[in-house]
Amino acid sequence: MKNAKEIVINKRYLTDLITRKIIYFTVSILISQGRLFGTSFPFGVTFLSSVSYKDNIIIVFFGAIIGYLASLKLHIGMKYISSSVLVCMLKFLLSDFKKIRNHVLFSPIITFVSLFSTNIAVNISSNFGRYDFFLAFLESIIASVITHFIEQTLKIIKYRENLYNINLKEFVYIIISLSVLLLPISSVCVFRISLGQVLSILLILSISYVSGVTGGTIAGTIFGVIFNLNNLNLNYIAGSYAISGLVSGMFNYMGKLGMCIVFVFTSVIMSITCTNITDTVIFVYEIIISVIIFLLIPKEFLEKIRSLLSNITMQNKSNNLEHKIKLLFSKYNININNINLTKNKFNRIFIKVEINKNSKKYITKKLLNNISKICNRNFDINNIFTETENNICKIYLQEVKKFNIEYFVTQHACNNNNFCGDSYKSFEDLNGNFNIIISDGMGTGANAMKESALSSELMKKLLENNINYKSSIEFINQIMLLNSKNQNNESLATLDIFSIDLYTGNANFVKSGAPASYIIRDNKIKKISSNSLPIGIFDKISYSTENIKLSSGDYIIMLSDGVTDLGEEFVYKLLENIFNQNSNNNLKNISNLILNSTIYAREKIHEHDDDISVFVGKIF
Repeated sequence: MKNAKEIVINKRYLTDLITRKIIYFTVSILISQGRLFGTSFPFGVTFLSSVSYKDNIIIVFFGAIIGYLASLKLHIGMKYISSSVLVCMLKFLLSDFKKIRNHVLFSPIITFVSLFSTNIAVNISSNFGRYDFFLAFLESIIASVITHFIEQTLKIIKYRENLYNINLKEFVYIIISLSVLLLPISSVCVFRISLGQVLSILLILSISYVSGVTGGTIAGTIFGVIFNLNNLNLNYIAGSYAISGLVSGMFNYMGKLGMCIVFVFTSVIMSITCTNITDTVIFVYEIIISVIIFLLIPKEFLEKIRSLLSNITMQNKSNNLEHKIKLLFSKYNININNINLTKNKFNRIFIKVEINKNSKKYITKKLLNNISKICNRNFDINNIFTETENNICKIYLQEVKKFNIEYFVTQHACNNNNFCGDSYKSFEDLNGNFNIIISDGMGTGANAMKESALSSELMKKLLENNINYKSSIEFINQIMLLNSKNQNNESLATLDIFSIDLYTGNANFVKSGAPASYIIRDNKIKKISSNSLPIGIFDKISYSTENIKLSSGDYIIMLSDGVTDLGEEFVYKLLENIFNQNSNNNLKNISNLILNSTIYAREKIHEHDDDISVFVGKIF
């Protein structure tokens, strides 16, 4: 019988699943009504092609059909429905070819083939001239390009834990997808005021305000171009949006009202190119309505948008700081091959500088102190990470951390085997997080070691590349399942992850089939447990996460099942005795005491031997 926790998790999963289905279905209906050149409707096919074959393609297919039948004449709707059917067929036929399916051009090519071949087939019997052929070709090309952007946007949403700190490339993907989604709304008018254009102007204003010239120019240009493709009679919009976004971004320091005055003035000047006075007046009304709504938006909400786009906001400042650092290095006769200054979602600055290997000797504390002054940050000049490769020295600078961690790991191989079935990896990433990963392979010996080593190494690489826990565990789970299938033998492993942000003390315990961990604070024991399963058993992953704020003086104890199999009472008594009797609490001594006590207890009760891993860490 399922316990209450499992029922809650299953309900939450079911709710999330239904919500995603509804969103995909609604978007497919809406986007299929977006126009291209005023007469073509390829974006339902585009969205369908962007969706993974195993991920909501059926619900998107039916949404597109409803969208096409509800808003188009039957012969036009059937043309795009035929293209949609062709997309599904091609995705189904090619889904088993992994290299083809995972290629970046796979979905765009499917879009092009489906739309262009359907256009040719439908019009071949009619008077299909060169101009019609060119339009069909152009529609297919534009739709295939849009497919790439929507596909990448869906991946960003799926694989990111959140959308904070998106980079410039991701920002462009999202804005293009959003502009396409707004196209059908642009046809919704109230007293000839376009709802889509009001929303697009509102977005340009918001982005210009929070991210300056870079974000404002990109958003204005993209919305202008996409809306111009929707209706070629609105060619004045492209220039107006782009220039207004640029200028308002330049003057965002004047505050909301000052920036809006600049935006209105620029937009009105740019709209003079429109020959239709009525369209110009309506466009001005749309701008005024958007400005009024923007001025009413709470500042707190705009600050949330700013945090999402902090990487883009930082770009101009980063370029200036990088230039100043280059000048500083030149004063010390050091030539910089490359410099990269980034800022994460917690507003921390990280600097990577590449110089010639021979110039490393010129890196002094005085130079590093001057870098701190330039950036107005306190960099950790006593703990610089460097690496040398092909006569290039890479120097990594981080801000001073509030916390540090000392740790010790002890292991014992079952029956004193040459190979321990447990593996571990410890590392500090460039975001200032210390991570320890312990994996226990199924059984003992060399095969168990291979499984645990593979799991821990893969998890390390994924976390180093900022892949979130869920996606990382899903990936490793699929690798283990594939190994089981190829070797015709079960390939299982646990994952036990501890990660602490050394700037704040916020820690994550992530477990997939792993035993309990323990926090010792003021000689009091707090248990971190999980009811999850190891990876490599089912397609659907099972893992748990627990977040906790750690403080200086806290101890973290992580154990493999070689210890915890002796029971919770044994572990608690062991930890209580160790921490009550050892005043100095040397980490190596604690780790060895836990290991040796476990081996002795197993021998005493004639319990079979097992691989044992003990991690003891202390925050200070």
